[in-house]
Parts: sequence; structure tokens; C-alpha cells
Amino acid sequence: PDFPAIIDILERAVGMDEGVSYFHQTLGWAYEQYEQLGEGASGFLEKAIDAYLAALQLNDIQQHPNVEANLLLNLGNAYVGLGNFSEALQYYQRRDRFEHPARDTQTELLYRKHYGEAAFKSRDTDVAIAQYHQALDLAMQKAEGGSTAAVTCEILERLALAYQEAGQ
Repeated sequence: PDFPAIIDILERAVGMDEGVSYFHQTLGWAYEQYEQLGEGASGFLEKAIDAYLAALQLNDIQQHPNVEANLLLNLGNAYVGLGNFSEALQYYQRRDRFEHPARDTQTELLYRKHYGEAAFKSRDTDVAIAQYHQALDLAMQKAEGGSTAAVTCEILERLALAYQEAGQ
């Protein structure tokens, strides 16, 4: 995709009506994707965080709790991308208060894996272990559907390290 063009359109949309949460959320997603997929693009995760925070502030949690949960997930992911694991952990913990699993198993699996990583690197091994177990359960479900063993092996390795760190 032509992310610079997409970003330009979304920035213009935000400029036309800054009060629309969805514009900020989508702009944040475009920034995040551009940094991850764009060749040599940098500084866009920070912009993604700013856009997600603006969307979070504008979102009506009572009317759109699923949007709130998704924004918290996106913020956690962006902070993981920046290596700021303690900040990521805070957003993942807030997202976990919602009884709103991701729409698909793969997204929920990655969320639990990243949540575990953020907890582990923030030295919260109990939370890391719990999240890696949830990720492992999801990976095993996917394995029944023909998923590869690579993700399961990675989660088992991280789980073992968390147990080791906890002295168990």
C-alpha cells in the first residue's frame, strides 16, 4: 500500500474534523503500519501513539467499549515496538479489564504473547506466566486448525524463561 498517500488523506480528514475518534484511530494504524512495513520509515510509532491517545480521549467508552479495547491494544503494541515494555504493560492491563477478546484467535494470541513479553521485561513474572499460558492455549487451538509449531515453540521457550526467572 501507498502509506504516504494514505497518511496524507487521513491527516487531511483529521484536519477537517478533529472530533472524530475513528479518523485518529485509523491514522494511528497507518502510522504504525508505515513504520513496520515502510522502508526506512522511523518516528511513526510515536505518531501512532499520539493518534491513538487522541482517539482514546475522544472515544465514548459507554457506547464503544470494543473501540476502547482495540485502542488500548494498539497502544500496547506500539509501545512494545518502541521497546517501552512498562508502558506497554500498563495499556495491556487496562485492555485486559474488558471482556472483549479480539475478533480472531491470531490477534488474541499475539496480544497475549506481547502482554507476556511486556510483563516479563517489566519484571512481573507472575503476569508473564499467566499471559504466556493463555497464549499457549490459543496456540494449541490454532494447532488443531493446522497452524505451525513455530509460535507454540516460541511461547513455550518464553514460558520456561519466565518460570526460571520466578525461581520455579
